Amino acid sequence: HKLGFTTSVAKTVATFAVGSNAKLIINDSSTEQSGELSIKYSGPTGNWGYASNIVNVSTNGAIEVNGGTLVNKTERITGVVRNGIDATNAYNKGTSVVVNGGTVNCETGYGIRLFANSKTALSYAEINGGTVKGTYPIVVQTPSSLHSDVKVVINGGEFVGFVPWTGLSSKAIYIYRDAACPTEACEE
Repeated sequence: HKLGFTTSVAKTVATFAVGSNAKLIINDSSTEQSGELSIKYSGPTGNWGYASNIVNVSTNGAIEVNGGTLVNKTERITGVVRNGIDATNAYNKGTSVVVNGGTVNCETGYGIRLFANSKTALSYAEINGGTVKGTYPIVVQTPSSLHSDVKVVINGGEFVGFVPWTGLSSKAIYIYRDAACPTEACEE
């Protein structure tokens, strides 16, 4: 079972959007364990106003990945933010990302991004198994004007970090406090 989504129209694109107290649970029921959710963005670029994410989680939304592969196939395009799972706790509502199995893969961006842009809500990620891949597998971003609570729990799993344009491997978790990633930090 494979569900793919290719777009060239919208400014912010996701295969799934989860919010308003909803929870998305992803299981792979195929015998071969070959289930896949994917996205590929090929639309307009420029000035960091575009985003391509497999899943957007916001406003008390939650995702639990138990199997399958979530893959962002968007190429490295200037002006397009790429994430496997993008968790944004806007409007002072929290987000939750739990990976128990399967793979979250975004080779040209972040595997999981916790964008802690709230003064009171919790940005939560728990990795118990599976694989998270990305230039940085997990990124915690806290804008300098806000002070949100962030909790990342790692009980297991595999983290594969690499920066393809430099040929170097990266850290499993990268934390920065700014509205945008400093270029030198993203390319180390």
